[in-house]
Amino acid sequence: MVTHATRVRRYKHLIGGEWLDPSSGEVIPRGNPATGEKVAEFAAGNPDDTRRAIAAARVAFDRGPWPRMSGMERSKLLHDLDRRIGEEAESLARIEVEEVGKTIRFARGMSGDGRDLRVRPRDSRRRCMARCTVTWARTTTGRWCASPLGPSA
Repeated sequence: MVTHATRVRRYKHLIGGEWLDPSSGEVIPRGNPATGEKVAEFAAGNPDDTRRAIAAARVAFDRGPWPRMSGMERSKLLHDLDRRIGEEAESLARIEVEEVGKTIRFARGMSGDGRDLRVRPRDSRRRCMARCTVTWARTTTGRWCASPLGPSA
C-alpha cells in the first residue's frame, strides 16, 4: 500500500492479503538523490515479518485459488496485471525518478511507455517472457535481463 496523504510515500508489508506495519515499527527512509529531501519510508522487515510472510504465502499457495487455476486463467490475471501497470506507467516512472534518481526517459523504459521494464505475458503461447536490453557505450557493453519469478502460467 502506498499512502499519498503527505508528500512522503509510506510503503507497508503485504502479508496474508493485509497491508501491515513492520512488527518492529522501524522504517527505512528514502531520500531524493537530487535534493536529499525525504520522499518515502519503507517498512523495515525483520525475521519475524519474514516468518509471517512465508507462512502466509504457504497458506495462500496450498489453499488459495492459484494452484487450482488453469494456465489460461493465470494468463488472464497476468494480462490484467500488465494492463494495470501500463495504466500507471507514467506515475510509476515519476516515482522512480524521485526515489532513485533515474532520468525520466530511463524510468519510462527505452521505448518511452515503460513496457521494456515489465514482465509480459506472451499472447501467442500464454507464457511469461522477459525483455533483454543491450546498452552500448564507448568502452563498455552492458546487458540486463528481467526474468519472471514465482508461479507463472
